[in-house]
Amino acid sequence: MTFFEHVTFDLDDTLLDTSGGLIPTAARRALDHLVRKLHPEASSLERESLIETLLRKRSDLLRNEPRVNPWFALANGDAELAEACRQIFLRPPLEELPPESIRPTPGAMELLAWAASRAHVHLVTSGDPVVQNRKIDALDIRKYFRTVQVVEALPSPPDGKGPKYHAFLKIRSGYPETIGPRFLSIGNRVDTDLGEAKLLDWRTVWVRFGEHASLAPKKPSEIPDFEVSTPQDLLAIWRDQFQTIAHDSKTGSTTPR
Repeated sequence: MTFFEHVTFDLDDTLLDTSGGLIPTAARRALDHLVRKLHPEASSLERESLIETLLRKRSDLLRNEPRVNPWFALANGDAELAEACRQIFLRPPLEELPPESIRPTPGAMELLAWAASRAHVHLVTSGDPVVQNRKIDALDIRKYFRTVQVVEALPSPPDGKGPKYHAFLKIRSGYPETIGPRFLSIGNRVDTDLGEAKLLDWRTVWVRFGEHASLAPKKPSEIPDFEVSTPQDLLAIWRDQFQTIAHDSKTGSTTPR
């Protein structure tokens, strides 16, 4: 069995442990803005209590209704306030956070290095371009990727052709000689990371990690070809499953390992 020619990774909660590091801080900042707008008369103590309550409510929403827009629900249907909170959430002040907030998911660095030695590796991530690029540089992983694309953080539309679909299509179009199944998308969201790649006949791996772990498939395109709990688990499987052939991305040659 030969390895894939092109492997595309998601960033948040796939390579970067955002649920365990950045998300709690980012959510708290967004909810502080929400509380100040909805309860301007609240004291500091009351505001902190409201934020804690809303943090729990947000977690419950994503666990029980993972496709819902939590900010719209928490803002009581105020679309403008919900979008303001979402934008604050997408732009945490990385420079103010302790270094341990930017940490890889278990096995992510090893998996990335292993894949990059055997295939052309790409990154497609959703969010604010400045913040996402800072995360990439903080992890020191840009060196592994042939291409990096940061797309808008939007839910997958009914036809599945959202921002990530167009990013995958751009990668696919750059290698017209390669057939669809030789492309692989790895991510933590079945709708955007998997479903939008499947429309191009790519193979998919669901890293069921982080706050979107309960986002179960709703249509055939969202059903993963394989599912793991962490990148570490995927690496262990790949080491057993695939021939240990290293790919030279410059020459296109292969070298036994």
